[in-house]
Amino acid sequence: MERRALLELLAALGVGGTIPVDALERLRYGLEASIEPREDFAVEDWERIATEYGHCVVVQPAKEVIGDLAADIYEIHRLVKRTKAPLRRAELMRVSARLSALMADELHSLGKFGPAWRWWRTARSAADHSGDRDLRVWVLAREAINAFNSMRPTQSVLTLSTAAVRLAGGSASAGLAEAHKNRAYGMMKRGDEISARAALQDMRTTFEALSSHITSDEDSIWGWPERIMYMADSWVYTSFAAPEASSAQERALSLYPPQWHTEVTRAKLFQSITLIRDRDPAGGLEHAMAALATLPDDSHRRRPSILRLVGQLLDVLPDDRARALPAARDLRAITDTMAS
Repeated sequence: MERRALLELLAALGVGGTIPVDALERLRYGLEASIEPREDFAVEDWERIATEYGHCVVVQPAKEVIGDLAADIYEIHRLVKRTKAPLRRAELMRVSARLSALMADELHSLGKFGPAWRWWRTARSAADHSGDRDLRVWVLAREAINAFNSMRPTQSVLTLSTAAVRLAGGSASAGLAEAHKNRAYGMMKRGDEISARAALQDMRTTFEALSSHITSDEDSIWGWPERIMYMADSWVYTSFAAPEASSAQERALSLYPPQWHTEVTRAKLFQSITLIRDRDPAGGLEHAMAALATLPDDSHRRRPSILRLVGQLLDVLPDDRARALPAARDLRAITDTMAS
């Protein structure tokens, strides 16, 4: 196998072709297999890798990240198989859970819901074996938001987020804040405004108890900065046409930097819904079209949440006249393209 990989590599280089990464990986695997197994590997290096992936998934297209994730998950799998010491295995399971959760999240962002759910099961299992309660809470909570943005029933969102809250036992963490947020979304889907607002308050209370290294991490999936809180407020208040909606939307937009394309677009779509409800369908539709035009051409990253919101926007159009506006037709065409 290594010989074939070498020949593939040499052939590609000889004709000036693209470097075959798969062949390089097979060569490296063969080399590593010939090295005496050691158990004094640096888990800290793997933790750093997992942390860095948390930054990569924010700025790179999912299709670019998944290949690298798969290679590193395979490496971790090989290490787990040859590691006997319980503490070392638990440390590796922690890394495995983080990488598996990111894989699930990336697959979900591409609309690959079935494979994503199976990776979430793997992430939960690895997190359980790691003994890290905060990580277990985070994995459950993160799966809950994926469930919310996909075709899974509302009860799945509430089951996962409630399980995360119970597991946390009141210990503040990014996962607990995320769980309360997603409970609010689940209650929102059920039309239960009182319970949704109560969950938002629990989210805010948890946020106030978070350590600064979590709230100040604004560039990775592992952090939980203040802006997430206002995005949650925006979604819930907008859905219930609450008077606080406009101020929450403005606050969210003021806190999200432009490179967070999906989140900025989401907040602007909330504004569009509010404009339509305020009897300006044409203005709301044009605002939505302008917001969608800013999304990068990377398969509309995190598109399930965007599709959900555009559908919600089209649903609040007041009459056939508004639904016949050119921008409304264009919006339906864009969503058909995004969903394909």
